[in-house]
Amino acid sequence: MRAAANVKVMPDQTSTLESLRRRQLAEHGPQPCVTWYDLSTGERTELSNTTFDNWVAKTANLMVELGIGAGDTVAVDLPPHWQRNVWWAAIWAMGAVLDSHGSDASGPALMVCTLDRATASDADETVVCSLLPLGRPLPDPPPASCIDYALDVRTQPDRFSAPLPVATDDALISETTVMSNADVIVAVQGEVTRRGLTTSARLLVESDSDAVLAHVAALLVGGSQVIVGGDTMPAGAPLDRIVTDERTTNRW
Repeated sequence: MRAAANVKVMPDQTSTLESLRRRQLAEHGPQPCVTWYDLSTGERTELSNTTFDNWVAKTANLMVELGIGAGDTVAVDLPPHWQRNVWWAAIWAMGAVLDSHGSDASGPALMVCTLDRATASDADETVVCSLLPLGRPLPDPPPASCIDYALDVRTQPDRFSAPLPVATDDALISETTVMSNADVIVAVQGEVTRRGLTTSARLLVESDSDAVLAHVAALLVGGSQVIVGGDTMPAGAPLDRIVTDERTTNRW
């Protein structure tokens, strides 16, 4: 295992999840950010850091249109998918708080989910993601109280401007506590050290339980992610092929 000292990119005490992403964009704009594989359909989608930033900007502007602001809680109830990572980044870009486990008993300001989860939402606003290839909208209109993400995000501006969050701002509701930007970064730094990640690591993210940490780890080391999912997850050969084809360096 290579020591954490081999990792070139390390944050200072003022770093936030959004400042890490902006640094990634500035240093590695045209390089891969997120590569998505649906193992049940064979779909592969890859977003560069520049393209990912465009989706983040549009998504953050959509949240502003819905009345979401800094400090509000946004629950993201999506399976592994590139759009889920976009939502995570957009939430942190605007200084909102990500609830990825449904841990906020008071109810979120916004719920982001698939159509089958929409009727259970108790949020002020609900956005439904189709997760169809090429970002296609839902085949049929969602319930009247819900918004079709694919339709509404298209009309949003390509740039998002907001004050940069600070390290002490809340960023993530874990299963047991609320973590600030700094708390999340420190926790992920520990994982980076434990797993021996090095600069420009390309992570194969196959475990959904700590995928948020993998997302942040890729930012910390100036790397990228290959996310796998799908209704059917065949073992063995498909993942081995992806490791080879995508030149992943670590499995998460």
